[in-house]
Amino acid sequence: MRIILSFLTLSICITSYQPEVLSNISFTLDELEERAYIVSHNDTIAIPQVDGNIIVDGKLNEPFWKDALVWELPYEIRVGENVEAPAETYVLMASTSSEFHIAFVCLDPDPDKIRATLTDRNRWSRTEDDHIGVFIDTFGDKRSAYYIAVNARGVQFDAMRLDRGGQGTSDDSSFDFMWESAAQITDFGYIVEISLPYRYLRLSNNTRNGRVTWNIKPFRVIPRSFRFETAPIRWNYNLNCFLCQFPAVTIENPDRSFRPVQIIPYVSSFYENTPDIESFDPSYGIDIKYQQAEWVIDATILPDFSQVETDAFQMTTNIRFLPRLPEQRPFFTERTDLLRFPISQTIYTRTLLDPTAGLRWTGKTGPHNWLALGLHDKATWLLFPGRDGSSSYVLDNQSFNALFRYRYDMSADAVMGVFVTSRDYEDGYNRLISADGQFAIDSRHTFVTQLLGSYTKYPREIAESFDQRTDDFFGYGYLLRMERSGRHWNYRIETRDYERTFVTGMGLQQRVGTRTGFVHTSYDAYPDRDFVRRIGSYFQMSGTWDRLTHDPLNLSARGGLIVSAAHQIYADINFQQEREKFFDQDYDLSRYGMFFRIIPTSWYTFNTNFSIGDAIDYRLVEQMNSFSGWINNTFYFLNRQLQVSHNINYYRLFHDITAQNAWIHRTHAELQITPSFAIRNIAQWRDFEWKDPRYSGVPDKQQTFENQFLIRYRFNYATAFYAGAYGRWDTVDNETTNMWQVFAKISYLI
Repeated sequence: MRIILSFLTLSICITSYQPEVLSNISFTLDELEERAYIVSHNDTIAIPQVDGNIIVDGKLNEPFWKDALVWELPYEIRVGENVEAPAETYVLMASTSSEFHIAFVCLDPDPDKIRATLTDRNRWSRTEDDHIGVFIDTFGDKRSAYYIAVNARGVQFDAMRLDRGGQGTSDDSSFDFMWESAAQITDFGYIVEISLPYRYLRLSNNTRNGRVTWNIKPFRVIPRSFRFETAPIRWNYNLNCFLCQFPAVTIENPDRSFRPVQIIPYVSSFYENTPDIESFDPSYGIDIKYQQAEWVIDATILPDFSQVETDAFQMTTNIRFLPRLPEQRPFFTERTDLLRFPISQTIYTRTLLDPTAGLRWTGKTGPHNWLALGLHDKATWLLFPGRDGSSSYVLDNQSFNALFRYRYDMSADAVMGVFVTSRDYEDGYNRLISADGQFAIDSRHTFVTQLLGSYTKYPREIAESFDQRTDDFFGYGYLLRMERSGRHWNYRIETRDYERTFVTGMGLQQRVGTRTGFVHTSYDAYPDRDFVRRIGSYFQMSGTWDRLTHDPLNLSARGGLIVSAAHQIYADINFQQEREKFFDQDYDLSRYGMFFRIIPTSWYTFNTNFSIGDAIDYRLVEQMNSFSGWINNTFYFLNRQLQVSHNINYYRLFHDITAQNAWIHRTHAELQITPSFAIRNIAQWRDFEWKDPRYSGVPDKQQTFENQFLIRYRFNYATAFYAGAYGRWDTVDNETTNMWQVFAKISYLI
C-alpha cells in the first residue's frame, strides 16, 4: 500500500511540473538561458535575418522571436566593477530587410520596486527610472552612436552619444527620429520591445560578404539604493574612449531602395494683449528632410523656432559676460557632433535670430564627415568681446550666414577637421576659419588642439558706439591640451590664447586679449562598502594674463572632495582661492561651496547647491560678500504620472548693508493622463532688489510673476498639438503692468 501511495504521489508531482513560462512570452526562461550568448570584446557576431511580421506591443509571443539571437547582460559595471549583475537580463536581436528589432526581458527579484515615470518622451530621468537602452554605432568608426532608451512604462528617449576621447562623452538629446517601442510590467519584471526602421537611420555603405558591421552595447539601469548599470561585457575603466569598447555585430545588408522624404508643416497662432499692444500673429512654415543612407538634406521655409515652455530664468543680476542658453531648435539637431569643438564657443547657433529660409547638407562616407549650412536671417546679432566683459547688439537688417565643417576620422584614436563660417550684412562681415585635431597618444593619454583666425568689419556707426575698430581687422586664437583618463587618476593640462581682435561672428567667444593656463588633477577611490562606493578628491589651478602687458588678470586654486553613497547620495564640497583684476583693480576672493543630492525614496528627489564667500560687484566695481544657492524638491504621485517640482534660487550681494537681493521661485507640475495626452502648469516668481543707493539705471525693486498653462497631445516626436495661455505681471517701483498671451500650435509629420 505504501508503494502504491508513493507511486501516486510521484506521478502527481511529475505530471504537475511545468517549465517556468514567462507571461507575454512564447518561450520559457530555461530556453532563454540555453540560447543566451556571453559576449567578449573581440567577438564579431552575426545577427540573424528572420522572416515574419511582429506587432510592437511588449509581448514577445510571435514566432519571429524564437529565431532571434540572445545575449545576456551578466556584468554590473556601475556601481560595482565587473561584478555579477543584481538581476538577470536577456537581450533578443534580429533583423528583417527593412528593420532592426531588439527586445529586453528584464527579470527582477522584487518587481514591486520597479519605478518608471509616465511622461513626455525624453523627459524621464535616466538616474531615477528603471530602463533599458542600447548604443548603436552604425558606421563602426567609434566616434558617435545612436543612444536609444525606454523606461519600464514604455516612454522613449533618443539622443546621439558623442565620444570625445579623453574629454569623455556627451549626449545631444535634442536629436529625434522615428522608431517604435512598447513595454509591459509583469509579475517577474518587465519587457521592452523596440523596432528601428532602417530608413530613419544613417547607415554605412561599406559591406563585406553582403553584411554591414555595427558596434553595439545594450544595457540596463536598475535604480535602487544605488544606480546599478549592467552590460554584456566586462568594462575597461582605464581606456580614454567609450564607443571603442562595444562588441561588433553584422547584419544583412539593409534594403536601400527607399527614397524617404519627411515633410513637417506647422501652423501656429499667437494672441498678445498688453497695455500698449494688442496683436494676433498667425504663422506657418515647413521643414523638409530628404535622406539617403550616408547623407541627409534639410530645408526649411519660415522655420518653426517657437518655444512653448517658459524658459527657466538665469541669475543675471551680477555678470560680466552674456549667458549661454541651450539650443533646442530642430533645424540644428542633425549631426551635432560635427559642431563640437575643443573651444566650445566656436559656434553658437542662437546667434541666428529670425531666419526666413535655410538649407543644410550633412553626411558621412568612410572617414569623411561634412556639414554645410546656409541661412537667411532677418536680423543680425553682433557680439563685442573684450578683456573685462562683453556686450552685444541686434542690427535691424538682414544677414546671410553660411558654415562648412569637414572632419576626417583617421582612426578611432585620431581625428582632424576644418571649420569655416561667414556672416555678411550691410556694411559689415565676419569670416572665421578653424583647424582642430584630437590624437590618442596611448590608451590613456590624448592630445587636443585647435587654431582659429577671423576677419571682421563692423558698420562704422556701430563700431564707434561700442568702441570697436572701424576698419577691417584680423585676430587669432588657439588651444593646446593634454589629458589623461583613468579609473582612478586623471589630469588635464591646457593653454589658450586669444588676440584682442579675435571675433567669432557665429560663436560666443566673449573674453579676448588674454592668455590662460589650466591644470586639473583628480583621484578616485572605490571602497568595497555597502554604503560608500566612491570617494574622490580634485585640485585645479588656473591663471589668465593680459597677452600684451603680461599682467595677471585672474589666478585661482580650487580643491574639493566628492562622496558617492547609498540612496544615490552625491556630495561635492569645495574651496576656491582667487586673485582677480577687474578694470585695473586687484581683488583677493575666497569661496566655499557644496552640492548635495539624495534620492531616499522612489517618490522624492532632493538637490541643493550653495556658495558663500567673496565676489566683485561689477556695477559698483568693488569687493563684497556674496551668498548664492538653489534648492530643488521633486515629488512623484499617482504611480509617477504626476510630477511636481519646486525650485528656489537665491542670490545676495552685501557689505555693511545688502546691495543686491534676488529670489526666484519656480513650480512645475505635469500630469501625463495617457502616453500621448498631458497637461502642465509652470509658475515662476522673481523678486529683485538693488538696495545700494549708488546703483544707477536700475529700479530699486522689481517683482515679476509668470504663469503658463499648457495642454499637449503628442502622437510622435514631430506630430503634436499644443494649446495654452501665458500671463505675466510686472511690478517696478510699485507700478504694475500685465501681459496676456494665448497660443496654439500643430505640427504634422507626413
